[in-house]
Amino acid sequence: MTLKQTWINYLFAFFILFEMGIWLTIQCPLSHGGNILRFTSVALAFFFSLLSFAKWDGMRAKKTYLLQCGLLTTVCADVCLVLLTPMERLGGMVFFCFTQLFYLLYLFSQQTDAREKKIHLIVRLSLTCVLPLLALCVLGDGTDLLSILSVIYYANLIVNICFSARIKRGTLLLLIGLISFALCDLFVGLGTLCELYLDVEKTSFIYRITHTSMDVIWFFYIPSQTLISLYTVKESLGAKE
Repeated sequence: MTLKQTWINYLFAFFILFEMGIWLTIQCPLSHGGNILRFTSVALAFFFSLLSFAKWDGMRAKKTYLLQCGLLTTVCADVCLVLLTPMERLGGMVFFCFTQLFYLLYLFSQQTDAREKKIHLIVRLSLTCVLPLLALCVLGDGTDLLSILSVIYYANLIVNICFSARIKRGTLLLLIGLISFALCDLFVGLGTLCELYLDVEKTSFIYRITHTSMDVIWFFYIPSQTLISLYTVKESLGAKE
């Protein structure tokens, strides 16, 4: 193993251990883990992904800048949702929509079959048009820009997961990261529904799973950003000139 490869392994190990330490701290019943700590985990994932720009033995990033842009807009979203008081939900959702757009562009760039690309576009455009109408039917007069952007965002996240699974070239880390992202946002969405749109009884199942002693959102969110960042650097280091 070369000295350079040894340093790369050390960087990977430090990043994983640091993120795991934040994750454990937040989940610990005796710790409330502040918002600064939560935000640090997301910001660190973005900065670690910048290793993709490094030139290691003639290797280069292969469109991983799109993933880096996705990680950056995630950081921007969390400025709105984690650091600002009161939180700016609409601003955060706008940034999250851009996040999924960058992941969309990355996945689309990895597809080589023209028919697959056509299916990708048809599915994505169909869901982007239909789901806002469905939200309008369900929420009625309670429909607002936040709810419309939320369903568009989540639809694109699910499509990103599906097409990440269809790409057979080593996207497992990205796939698991996106699934963790979706699970995190599922609980965020349920919590937002309870708070802003639906009158939910405290004895209901939805209320109980969104009001637990465990920080369910960050249980999935930190692993999602860690895995996407790891995939970004791994993909870069594995792309030969």
